[in-house]
Amino acid sequence: MDDRPWSNREMETLAERIRSRSEVGAESPSYDDVLIWYDGLTAEVWDLVNSIPWAGVIHSVPDIVPRTKTHDTLREKLQRMSATGLHRIVDISGVRIDAEMTLSQQDSVAEAVVAAFGEGNCTVKDLRAGAHSGCIVDTAACTYT
Repeated sequence: MDDRPWSNREMETLAERIRSRSEVGAESPSYDDVLIWYDGLTAEVWDLVNSIPWAGVIHSVPDIVPRTKTHDTLREKLQRMSATGLHRIVDISGVRIDAEMTLSQQDSVAEAVVAAFGEGNCTVKDLRAGAHSGCIVDTAACTYT
C-alpha cells in the first residue's frame, strides 16, 4: 500500500471537522476518501493474515475479520481523545484475529503476523496488562507489496 496521501496537517483539519460536526472543506480530505484508503490497507492486511499457515501457530483456524470505525465511533474517539491527532489513531480500520488462545498462543499469533510483514516492519503493542485485552500489531508503518 502506498503511503497515506494526506499530510498530518490535513488529517488534523479533518479531525477537527469530525469532532465539531463541521463541513469538510477543500483543505482536508473527505472522511469517505480516508476510509477508502484505510479500507484498502485493511484488505491488504486481511489477505496477508489469511495467508499465514495457522495450523503451525495455534490449534484452530482463527476468525479473521476486517473492521472499520464508523463516522460516529471515530467522532466519539476523537472527542474522548481531544489531544490525540487523527494520524496517531491506529484503529481507524483493521483486522481482528479471534480465537480461543492461551497467553503464549497470543504471543505466537503476534509473532506470526510480524513475521508475515517482515521483521522490523511492524511493532507489537501488548495491551493485555491494561484496561484493554489483546495485542495490536501496528501495521500502519508496515510495508507490504
